[in-house]
Amino acid sequence: MNSVQPIFKIKTASEKDLNTHLSKCNKNFIPPLIERVDLSSYAKKISAHAITFEAWNDEELISLIAVYCSSDNTVGLLLM
Repeated sequence: MNSVQPIFKIKTASEKDLNTHLSKCNKNFIPPLIERVDLSSYAKKISAHAITFEAWNDEELISLIAVYCSSDNTVGLLLM
């Protein structure tokens, strides 16, 4: 068995990395994510406004948690 030893990083994923990851995970959502949001726009929003906690296998983003907080830190949103 080949086990993945992920590398964990914070806020290093590019907009392209995020878009690729969201595209690969699309069908894991019910309904599929692409039916609810434009993936490119969503990746751009995450890249610009969220703190991301990432797991990488070599150059591939394999897992992601994104956290948004309001500017006054009174409202937060966790995306997995």
